[in-house]
Amino acid sequence: LLSAYQSEEELMNEYNKDRQYRENRLETLKNKREGLQQRLQQVQQQAADNELSGLGMSENLQRRLQAAQQELDNNQASIEQLNDEIKLLNAQYEMDLKRLRELLSNQPQD
Repeated sequence: LLSAYQSEEELMNEYNKDRQYRENRLETLKNKREGLQQRLQQVQQQAADNELSGLGMSENLQRRLQAAQQELDNNQASIEQLNDEIKLLNAQYEMDLKRLRELLSNQPQD
């Protein structure tokens, strides 16, 4: 730990960079989710309209519906994974900070 970080500030800077990267990705995914939800709703509405008009659901429409749902599911899984990564990063930072403080306090003073 001491070979990587000479001070608490260095550790904090690295942690902040890592966290910011993940939070930016999370925000991007959340913004994308809104568009995916709208797309799914549009395809669902088209399917409902087709059903009401007696056309039924074509194979193409069914594939589009499944694809839209799959994209939304994948997006949600990515969001959950990033949230887990952020929690893990926070826990690791707390442990590293505690250990670094111990190591720094045990170093001989110049």
